[in-house]
Amino acid sequence: MATEQEQILRIYAAACEDALERVEGCLLELEHRPEDRELLDEAFRLCHTVKGDSATVGFQQPTRLAHLIEEALEGARDGSFALRPERVSALL
Repeated sequence: MATEQEQILRIYAAACEDALERVEGCLLELEHRPEDRELLDEAFRLCHTVKGDSATVGFQQPTRLAHLIEEALEGARDGSFALRPERVSALL
């Protein structure tokens, strides 16, 4: 029988896997449609969720990485960071 901590980590892993797959899909679409605000907002929200979930379970590296990606996406949202294909590739 799994401990409570093991159950929490399984839920965290499944949620992150789903979120990161969706972020990847958004970013791949943004390579072709960088002006699509809905895709950009979705990718941002998903990264924000991964950042929060990672911090909650105490995983510092995923928290930092999600934060960096979130910052880049926030820059794209406010127009200070152009989502050129090479930048999207770096985010992927």
